[in-house]
Amino acid sequence: MDCEEIRNRLADCLIGDGPGGGVARAVPDDVQQHLATCAACREEAESLAQTWTALGTVASPPPDSAAMRQRFDAMLDAYTEDQRAQPTAWTRRATRWLRGEARASWSRWEARAVPAAAAVLLLVTGGLAGGALAGGVLAGRFGRHDAGAPSTSAEIAELRRELRDTQQLVMLSLLQHASASERLRGVGWSHAIEEPGPEVVSALLDSLTHDPNVNVRLGCVDALMRFSARPDVRQGVVRALNESTSPIIQIALIDFVIEVGEKESVAALRRLSTDATLNEAVRERAKWGLQHLL
Repeated sequence: MDCEEIRNRLADCLIGDGPGGGVARAVPDDVQQHLATCAACREEAESLAQTWTALGTVASPPPDSAAMRQRFDAMLDAYTEDQRAQPTAWTRRATRWLRGEARASWSRWEARAVPAAAAVLLLVTGGLAGGALAGGVLAGRFGRHDAGAPSTSAEIAELRRELRDTQQLVMLSLLQHASASERLRGVGWSHAIEEPGPEVVSALLDSLTHDPNVNVRLGCVDALMRFSARPDVRQGVVRALNESTSPIIQIALIDFVIEVGEKESVAALRRLSTDATLNEAVRERAKWGLQHLL
């Protein structure tokens, strides 16, 4: 059993336990034996387990009414033209810096540092956007207006644009990571981006076709569903259906084209349904798909 096969099975083991589950409890004996002798695969498994465990521990903090009131009062007192102008300028400089870092050579340190720095910027940018939105609404409700201040809606739109750009940067950075678990995180980031740009769709289609890890490719199929109305996405999925050799990916792609009613996939489905060298489940799924499309 080689390393690639082991890594392809790790995510399935975790998914079987649900968020918060651990690798050691779900991995079969043959995989555990490999992990005991292969340091690279063991590091990959530990990283994936930590990410999965963290997902199970995320919880919303209880509201603190007193603290919320203090922040409310402080926000109304501090919401001046100067203070509102600074966040936009700061986030613009920070985003430019981050993009410069992402363009640097992809050493091992940079591959870890850039996504981490982007995540920090996301927290700050998101907080500033939320504060600007709340401040504008509250100031308007209580009649506190500054005629010389810039438009609140324009500032919020700018912050949201920068937040979206930073989210896209994080996603694209993660998709280039050497670790399959990090690339899978990058695919997951695509769900959080509002009105993603064409580079997001292109990156997902490229990963669907070329990523060596089956779990990453499977995640791309799911992520692309929100873009299923786009002709380039439908064409890319049909192309992947013709090129894929993994049974689980083939079945996922068949389900995709059936759900969106893609008639251009009929030729591919006919080929899959009659290819005796393919997995029987794939052939049966293709036959089922043809019945729904024709």
